[in-house]
Amino acid sequence: MKPMGAFDTRLSPDEVLASGEYPLTRRDLSEIAAMIYADAGIYLNDSKASLVYSRLSKHIRVLGLKGFREYCALVASPEAPARAARCCRI
Repeated sequence: MKPMGAFDTRLSPDEVLASGEYPLTRRDLSEIAAMIYADAGIYLNDSKASLVYSRLSKHIRVLGLKGFREYCALVASPEAPARAARCCRI
């Protein structure tokens, strides 16, 4: 089993796994999956891209972010809990 947050180097990290208003790349999904695994012990693979997209795209829109990469940066930042508490509940 590969470490969380790592992706298969044979696959393009910039491949879009789910598209719509915000493209969700393999790199974005890998980062989100690593955070979810670290926080909750839940493993998400590429087959869950649509689920992740549908759950998080609403929050990205409400937060006024440009996409999943900005969302990942926000969630990883020290201000994440306070800002998320003001506007979103997952």
